[in-house]
Order: sequence, then structure tokens, then C-alpha cells
Amino acid sequence: MMIGTRIKTRRKFLGLTQVELAQRANVSESVICRIELGVRLPDMALVQRLAAALETTVAYLLDGTDPGNASNGNHAERAKQLEQRVEQLEEEVSGGRRMISFLQGVIDRLLPGSRGGED
Repeated sequence: MMIGTRIKTRRKFLGLTQVELAQRANVSESVICRIELGVRLPDMALVQRLAAALETTVAYLLDGTDPGNASNGNHAERAKQLEQRVEQLEEEVSGGRRMISFLQGVIDRLLPGSRGGED
């Protein structure tokens, strides 16, 4: 993951807009936008200000490791849990659609003139 992606991920995790992050780091919104898009790389002074503004460390922004900040580990764990829950919900929706299709077939066979029974 590139530094811009980590900055964007952390910003969104904190619920900040690009404008709010820019204000915290004392730069323009366009600088934040260009960094997040990977068009611009921040110098070390800006990385330090961004780390402070994002309540994380320079190490996390540069290489994604941050053993000193437990919230990053909790965030990764929570993201994995949410991903698993989304997969479960997708399976449930798929099962629900199959059930509806099956029941519609039963209704079509039992009730003359139902939605699918007329040809």
C-alpha cells in the first residue's frame, strides 16, 4: 500500500474530510488530494504533521507498520470481522433469493392465473 492510500484510509477511519485533515496538517486541501491520489509524495516534515493530524506514527504512514499504536491492530481486526459479516450477509441474501424463486414456482403451480403461471 502506498503512503497516499494509508493516509486516505486513516483519514476515513477517523471520519475526517480532506479539508479537515488539511487544516490539521496546515496545508491546502489540494495537497492532501494529490498525496492521496499518489500524484505527490510528501516531504518528511509534512509526513510528521500528517502523522500527528491522523493520530498515528510516521512509521505507519511510511511502511504500514505501527507496533506502538494498538488502534491500528484493532482496526485491522475489525475490518476483517466486517468483511466476514458482509460475506455472511451476501450468502443470506443469495439464499433468500433462491427461496423466493422456489416459492414463486410453487405458487405458480398451485394457483391458476398467478404471475408466472400464465403463458
